[in-house]
Amino acid sequence: MWKRALLIIRAMVMAVAMMISVQSAAGASVIHVKPGGDDANSGATWALAKKTIQAAINVANQGDEIWVAAGTYQENLSNKLVESAAVDVALYGGFAGTETSRDQRDWNANPTIIDGTNSGVAVTIRDGAGPETRVDGFYIIRGLGGIAISNSAPVIANNTVKDNSGPGISVYKYKIIQVNPPIVAHPVITGNSIVDNVAINGGGICVTGDLLTNLIPAPPSCPVITNNVIARNEALQNGGGIGCWGHTAPIISNNYI
Repeated sequence: MWKRALLIIRAMVMAVAMMISVQSAAGASVIHVKPGGDDANSGATWALAKKTIQAAINVANQGDEIWVAAGTYQENLSNKLVESAAVDVALYGGFAGTETSRDQRDWNANPTIIDGTNSGVAVTIRDGAGPETRVDGFYIIRGLGGIAISNSAPVIANNTVKDNSGPGISVYKYKIIQVNPPIVAHPVITGNSIVDNVAINGGGICVTGDLLTNLIPAPPSCPVITNNVIARNEALQNGGGIGCWGHTAPIISNNYI
């Protein structure tokens, strides 16, 4: 029974991974951010861009996109919550600040840096964020952890996660989708360079899970970890590249570790 349940979970995870490749921005608003902006601005255009990413997150609605121009943003970001529930917003870096289409961005030519300033986790995603929550095209550096995901299922793609004093990316459990019967969605971590991070456990990626859930059988934490470069990370105890603890069964494929 358990093996069959695990196969079902893995199939669902892969289905989510396929769905994110055809996400559409139809109907979503775009909020622009650039270093020379002003948080009093609406963010509706590059000329009216906000100055900080967190200010854009705070005014975003479900399904909105945030386009961030090249520059360094010294911030410790958290996803937006309304009545303790996550609002799904997609963050895209790599813009020069003139684009009218997301396809025009180039995250290699336009480095967009989230600098955690060694004062906290650089990016925190929690409380039920789903696959429409996305972090894509950033350099994420100098956090006390690069990206921390808990009870959520975001997409983390095309980033360089580097020089963090804590796991480059940490994952705790998954998002439970309250349908009948409930189903789960898991984070997708793909196309990233996760390098030169140092943690006590799980230097590059740290995956943890437990049996504390109302679902029977309790699903393991099953993030999809694929097509990443995971290199030169260090754990002071265990799991320099990827460390998995507790009730976990991640899908790890096609990575360079």
